[in-house]
Amino acid sequence: MVDFEEYKRIGDLINSGSLGDARSAVINLLDSRTKRNLPCNEILNHLIREVGLYPYMSPETSDWKDVFAANMFRADVGDEEDSTLHLEQAHILRRLLQGESLAVSAPTSFGKSYIIDAYIAIRKPNCVVIIVPTVALANETRRRLAQKFSGRYAIITTTDETPTGKDIFVFPQERAFAYMDVIQSIDIFIVDEFYKASLKDDRADRLLSVMIEFGKKAKQKYFWGPNIDGIESNPITDRMSFVKESGFKTVVTKVKPSYKKFSDKPITDEIKAKELLSILSEAQSKALIYVSSHPQVAKVQSYLLPNITPVENGLCRSFSEWLRNNYGNSCPILPLIERGIGIHNGNLHRSLAQLQIKL
Repeated sequence: MVDFEEYKRIGDLINSGSLGDARSAVINLLDSRTKRNLPCNEILNHLIREVGLYPYMSPETSDWKDVFAANMFRADVGDEEDSTLHLEQAHILRRLLQGESLAVSAPTSFGKSYIIDAYIAIRKPNCVVIIVPTVALANETRRRLAQKFSGRYAIITTTDETPTGKDIFVFPQERAFAYMDVIQSIDIFIVDEFYKASLKDDRADRLLSVMIEFGKKAKQKYFWGPNIDGIESNPITDRMSFVKESGFKTVVTKVKPSYKKFSDKPITDEIKAKELLSILSEAQSKALIYVSSHPQVAKVQSYLLPNITPVENGLCRSFSEWLRNNYGNSCPILPLIERGIGIHNGNLHRSLAQLQIKL
């Protein structure tokens, strides 16, 4: 049987209690089978159930007992149909629905949005306040919530809107000050990346003030952040339970340290450019290139433009024509868009950055 030895290895990991390793192995196997156009079979679906990744199961090829178990983790998240949560999402949602206040440390791939959406859809609170680190995240969160809840709630993200009595406030800490005296009672107060309140800068001070003042008005609190080992006793997280979910990962990151093969000689820009173009030529999907500064962005751009030809893509062509008409032929991102390359940095007009992300 195809992959039988891998099924056995995953089963042994589960039986030995190494669920984290088993979960990673299941994700790798799913990826491998997808690339080979192989569907999930009954054995693989059972292994998916065993490691708690219920959303990855294929009900049509599962044993009825596994389908029944997965259905126990379905929840209303505001969409037309219920969604299946994974094991740890369901545990956190259950505790929130029981009225607990939680400070959660979990990977960014954990799926906190589903938990928030499910809480709103099930509990139907009158006032939700969500603090996010940036305006871009506030806009992204607003769009997601508006698609699901705009018929029942006012989604408030700016400082000049009037609450209706059924409101979801979403903004960075700077905008929250405008509603300090307006909001009298909060059903659930949610803070994304709450650990930033401990940093030593002006934004941290503002976040701290918002967490203190809104925390006084909140019936329940839900704080979220990655890579946190614990919380010290303090007034802000008083009566909150700390939950660390670092062992439950829904994605696998494979690292290929290309730099090691150049350890015997200096890594020049020419070598970096050659290696980057080699990696991109082998990529079978979209790629993200992270750099540390604006000059590095320009340097990567100088590598890509001579080596990547313009794409035959209607959306990119239309976007390029719009840029040429509105920003002129010298617009610096124009040749990138023509080649199907997006760019994101703090110097871009926000609309251009958001449109490139969407494309």
